[in-house]
Amino acid sequence: MPIYVQIRDQLLARITAGDLAPGQQMPTMRQVAGDLGVDLNTVRHAYDELAARGAVRLVRGQGTFVADALSPPASPSKPETPRSAEPAPSRRGAGRPRDPGLEERFKQAALEVLAEFGFGGLTLDRICARAKAPPATFYRRWSTPTVLVSEAFNERFEIGLLEVSDDLHHDLLTFANKLLALYTDPLLGPCLSFIWPESRLRPDLLEPMAEAERGRRNTNVETLENALRKQGYGPHISARMLLFVLNNVTYMTYVTGREVSREDFAALIAQLLLPARP
Repeated sequence: MPIYVQIRDQLLARITAGDLAPGQQMPTMRQVAGDLGVDLNTVRHAYDELAARGAVRLVRGQGTFVADALSPPASPSKPETPRSAEPAPSRRGAGRPRDPGLEERFKQAALEVLAEFGFGGLTLDRICARAKAPPATFYRRWSTPTVLVSEAFNERFEIGLLEVSDDLHHDLLTFANKLLALYTDPLLGPCLSFIWPESRLRPDLLEPMAEAERGRRNTNVETLENALRKQGYGPHISARMLLFVLNNVTYMTYVTGREVSREDFAALIAQLLLPARP
């Protein structure tokens, strides 16, 4: 199936399902082309087809918007030959059995492509080639490579949660080692080096990833605040600042390539906790 037809059917399926509501502004053609790694004229062809079907309307100087109601195509010269199209919803199509192995291949492939080429090279063709699956299979599950890589990264980064016991010094040392393991991971580390600067340039596209990171951070802060209070530490240092210091020290250890021993981290944590004692 031609690429423009796949894009057209994917967007049409999202409009029909209500993911793109009437009156809502459509993603720009340049944005879609960048996300999917296709030529801008291919996306323009898909948008022209949507306009011909009455699914979208062009407002000069403002952009393309979802039409208030779908209308029939504008007098085609000949009937369109029926075919079995496979529309691609933003996540998964209804009625299709889930294949965890296939999804994991896609997620692994997306992370590998991001780590090697960055967001500029995160194309559908590269992901599908590494996952050894066609684009139609991708579209049944995700709307863009960015959505896929965001989901894949969030799943892999979930181990960075703080667990506490009666020995808070040991718990924080364990947590610091977990963070260091994440940052030095041969796949997640390079991905992070692209994700953080990209999140400043395209916060809307990476908002799900940022939201997950905020959720992890708030959970860890709340966990540490409760532990500090229960174990008799005073309010001389905030849990948020303590975790901020540990996170940045471990990340800079990865960035600079310097080796920091377990003893060094233990001494740092002892100094961070010292003024918190009444």
